[in-house]
Amino acid sequence: MNFKSSIIVWFFGISFCFAQTDSTKVAFVAYWSKGDSYDYVVTKVKKTWHGDKLAKTDSSTYFANFSVIDSTETEYKIRWKYKSNFTNLPVEFSNLLNNNSVFLEFIYKTNELGEFLEVENWKEISEMMKLSFNSAIEKVKLEKPDIDITRLNKAMNPFLSIYTSKEGIESLVLKELQYFHFPLGIEFETSQPIIYEEEFENLIGENPLRGNAVISFDHLDQEGGFCIFNHDVTLNPEDAKSIVITLFEKMGIKDQKIEDFIGKSKFDIIDKNYFEYFYLPGVPYYIETDRTVEFIANESKNKTQEKIRIELILEDK
Repeated sequence: MNFKSSIIVWFFGISFCFAQTDSTKVAFVAYWSKGDSYDYVVTKVKKTWHGDKLAKTDSSTYFANFSVIDSTETEYKIRWKYKSNFTNLPVEFSNLLNNNSVFLEFIYKTNELGEFLEVENWKEISEMMKLSFNSAIEKVKLEKPDIDITRLNKAMNPFLSIYTSKEGIESLVLKELQYFHFPLGIEFETSQPIIYEEEFENLIGENPLRGNAVISFDHLDQEGGFCIFNHDVTLNPEDAKSIVITLFEKMGIKDQKIEDFIGKSKFDIIDKNYFEYFYLPGVPYYIETDRTVEFIANESKNKTQEKIRIELILEDK
């Protein structure tokens, strides 16, 4: 079951975007103007454990620019641009590469409060994701010529469908932007913890996934329009098991033994997110997210931890 366990832990490491809830006291509202521009450094670190042994560590850092390219009474149009490594792109697309990197530009809209609405150029990004997936499959074929290609393609199709869909691009490919916009459009009570049920978009099945969430504020500077808060979420384990079974079915792996195996297993999926945020004018200063996914079944234990850090680059630095 090692391969299947790895799929489960990986899947929960990349899935789900935020829903939002309302409260009172401090309002997070975007006061942006056309031409506003902010530079960020984004760092991602992912660690994988098999049992108690650290098996793998991956990390990457890139610079991104957030700029307002249009503003109306009802919405903003934003450009999020960064350089990302696409080492799996085929050689014939080498004109897109610069030192094994390609600049990606996402154009998306928010409402007048800064709440994320949709990516406009998602079809262009979808085509690039398809190239990357196809290149990865070709690499597997070369490394393992005896592999069952039909079975491989069927197993990869659910992931390809997710990553190339509009919803998948908005919540997974642009994962850091979900954190960037998370509090915007909401008023929060800052004097005591806010406890509520979080709902996550389900990109595999129909029903949203539930989680127990707590938002708590550590610091509030009303004069400076700045605050520090934490957002912690524990995913409902039964919902987690349900989506894993659906995922395997879509991969062409349907077996009662697998369902029984998953039913008897233990899932712990915990998010710990830390925000330093200028709620006026609606710009994050520093965000650090930490998602830990632990899957335990029989004698097997697999765990991943993924951290994302988003830090504003100030002009005086």
